[in-house]
Amino acid sequence: MQVPKQSMRSKRKNAWYCLSLILVVLTACHERGNVEQVHHADAQSAEASAIAHLEDHSSPNGYQIEVSGYGENGLETKVVDVVPSYRLAAFGGELMGDDRGEFGGELMFRDKHGLVHQVLKENVHGIFQMPFGIVVFTGLAHLSFDSGRTYLVTASPGGVPIATPFHPLPGSPEQVVRALSGSLIFKVNNGRFEKNSVGYKAPAKDCYRLTKSGDVENLACASIGIVN
Repeated sequence: MQVPKQSMRSKRKNAWYCLSLILVVLTACHERGNVEQVHHADAQSAEASAIAHLEDHSSPNGYQIEVSGYGENGLETKVVDVVPSYRLAAFGGELMGDDRGEFGGELMFRDKHGLVHQVLKENVHGIFQMPFGIVVFTGLAHLSFDSGRTYLVTASPGGVPIATPFHPLPGSPEQVVRALSGSLIFKVNNGRFEKNSVGYKAPAKDCYRLTKSGDVENLACASIGIVN
């Protein structure tokens, strides 16, 4: 029995359609697997970075702090080694600061004898020598809580520096950098959400400047090339 040509062509067409569909499904699965691997790798990298940030027993230049939290046996306290994010040689020793978000932060001072003292129990976002003195940026933004402040750090007769509140900030400072003029530029969340450059809504930020004379001024983010 001879099969009509039209029927043969129809079968071949159906076969090619099924094969193409299988290839599309396999390609999609492969691409999905790559995305999951990338996300997994990113998560592992972030976790490893956080651990290294907290615990680096090979570094003699950090400091130790006690961290409390609830575990299987209730409230537990352990000692961890911190590698500070910020350092500044001062007062014959070294100021050291760290920011671990909701897990805390502090400003510490290592004296000339190598002893470490706590100056502030706040998240530190920068330590800078300015013409009017040493200024420290602090703050925390977590869930609905958002606060920030600058401190002036000065010497004391006891040898351990003292941190005095300087300027309150409208929120936790971010990306504190020194401008060519010598002033300090930083950003703060303003509580609003605006579309970013790719069209997604994201927390909007305002820009500020701490001048060399110690004043805090509003600054147009666009004027310094910062885009929210």
